[in-house]
Amino acid sequence: MVRILAVLFLGLGLCVNTASGQAFDLFQEATGGAYIKFAEPGDITIRVSVWGGVNTGLYEVTQGMHLSTLLTIAGGPPIGEISGRGGNQQRFGYGDFINEMTIKLMREEQGQWATIVEAQMEGEANPLPEDPVLQEGDLLIVETQSRRTFGWRDGLEILGSVGATVFLIDRLIEFARGGE
Repeated sequence: MVRILAVLFLGLGLCVNTASGQAFDLFQEATGGAYIKFAEPGDITIRVSVWGGVNTGLYEVTQGMHLSTLLTIAGGPPIGEISGRGGNQQRFGYGDFINEMTIKLMREEQGQWATIVEAQMEGEANPLPEDPVLQEGDLLIVETQSRRTFGWRDGLEILGSVGATVFLIDRLIEFARGGE
């Protein structure tokens, strides 16, 4: 009798769990994106979108959350990589990588998208100039670009190419004169 009740409760639990996950499955199937819920049970929530160089997706967050908190949840800005030190892109002797980030918070107002906050970070993470409270339907766009500075190995590569070219020209001139 106990086994029958256990199987019955397990079956009911699976049915409830499947029904609650259907909305997520439909979203993920339709968009291929992630749906992240970051709220306590019973909290009033809003949905905001995150695009770009962080963990993109549709975020369901607690009403009253600030932009900086959403940016942190989404995984940015990557402080260790923004300075170019210790990232997986760094190779000995080559120049440092400098990441440039542009952070934009967009909001639809009267049928038009308006930029609420725009901040740029280059080489280091800085606090945002403004930290507004998020609203339903907001869009956070994080654009990242990496560029590499000039390092000593880059100079050696150029010097080697120039040397090989001079040597080739010298050999061609020697060959044209009839020498060996």
